[in-house]
Amino acid sequence: MKQRKSTEDYLKVIFILSQSQEVHACLIAQTLKLSRPTVSVTLKRLCKEGFLIIDPENVIQLTERGYRTAKYTFERHKVLQAFLMSLGVDEKIASHDACEMEHGLGSESYAALKRHLTQAKIPMGERSDTG
Repeated sequence: MKQRKSTEDYLKVIFILSQSQEVHACLIAQTLKLSRPTVSVTLKRLCKEGFLIIDPENVIQLTERGYRTAKYTFERHKVLQAFLMSLGVDEKIASHDACEMEHGLGSESYAALKRHLTQAKIPMGERSDTG
């Protein structure tokens, strides 16, 4: 599960950052508070696994597979964060906790939670934070 969490975290960060700028390894390292060598090793793995490509100018772009995974992870994060905030949890804490929860929540539980938030008319936010 640790490798899946790492993969999803990287893809989510690339997805969020790419909405407003070109993404380079140094920006990912800064955002995730990791060393550049650590990020470089992981990016090479993600390339081999077909989640992203790195162009000749070292700009990182998600493949279709990477985009789908990132978007799904980001949506799960938003839903979980909205749920926690609806319970009165502070936004920063909710974002941090949602980041941990998004990787372990089963699809049936996630679907039920999303359905509940929709029926309760709890906004699931469009914010692009990196939590």
